Amino acid sequence: MRGLLTTTIIAAASTVARCWEYVDEPDFLRAVSDHNPVLVAFVEPSTASSQALESEWTSVAKSEKALVTVDCSTKTQLCKDYEVISYPALRYLDGHGKMISYRGPRTASSIISFLRRAARPAVTPLNAKKITAFQSIDDTVIVAHINPKDEHIKTQFQTIARALKDRASFGSLETTGASSVVCYSNQDDEQSVISDLTAIESLDMFIRGCMTPLIGEFTRRSELKYLQAGKSIVYYFATDLQRQNSYVNMMRPVAKKYREYLSFVTVDANEYGDMALALGIPAESFPAISVQNPMYGQVFPLDTAAEITPETIEALVLEIASGKRSPWDGTSSSPGMGHSHDEL
Repeated sequence: MRGLLTTTIIAAASTVARCWEYVDEPDFLRAVSDHNPVLVAFVEPSTASSQALESEWTSVAKSEKALVTVDCSTKTQLCKDYEVISYPALRYLDGHGKMISYRGPRTASSIISFLRRAARPAVTPLNAKKITAFQSIDDTVIVAHINPKDEHIKTQFQTIARALKDRASFGSLETTGASSVVCYSNQDDEQSVISDLTAIESLDMFIRGCMTPLIGEFTRRSELKYLQAGKSIVYYFATDLQRQNSYVNMMRPVAKKYREYLSFVTVDANEYGDMALALGIPAESFPAISVQNPMYGQVFPLDTAAEITPETIEALVLEIASGKRSPWDGTSSSPGMGHSHDEL
């Protein structure tokens, strides 16, 4: 009876979430106290980022039923209890007392992939028949081919997988040859392998590196990673996900070409719009591009009148690298052209 009640609550929540209606606190507590997993969206309806999530949440609700939405403007204490400090915040409760904060892109496809990962074990056992299908099961798939003699590699792989299972899919199978790990970056159509696993940190570094997409998302969580990478950053600000996705698709070849020197990122202008001002982008002038050299504190915004294409962005990068583009002076509304010799 209890399970049926919870299922009813969650099903109702997934229906009403499509118009941003919310469960009340007693129903919420009943839903999350049962042994069924549930994904909770803590939103503040007046914020642009919560509004942007609504259509994506609606798409998720078409296939995923274990969804609940909480209005933090009226359930302030409840949101504090779940460590919500910004909106929207997604929390996955596994039904066994464990809570995972969702940190990925707020797109329907990414949220659904996260839920599918959560339902799988940290490491999925594979064999020769299963491996082909598993390779394409997620944007990033890591498969370990482990010789039974290398028990330490198996243990290390399992530890890493447990820590990162919310961001990628992990599988393993036995091999009679040398142990190796293969990463399938399906989103970027790339594949990499590591077979030299003698250094203790090599496996962790390899996996984290292959999980970084050619064009990532700049958020509070990823900020330090990009700022401390020793590369200039090419920011793309946009207010809607369709524009961001289109940009990523068209810019992959350029990002791949300059990956050694540049980090390409997208930025949700709804949530981080204020950040654009410090990068020389006028208020509300989205979509927009700016290049930042964190080492020297220089920024090079693309003229907001220019069309954003792979050609114009590559031209901007080459102008900066050759010293033909002066950094933004902090006052003008458009980038200057000069003879500075600052390099990326």
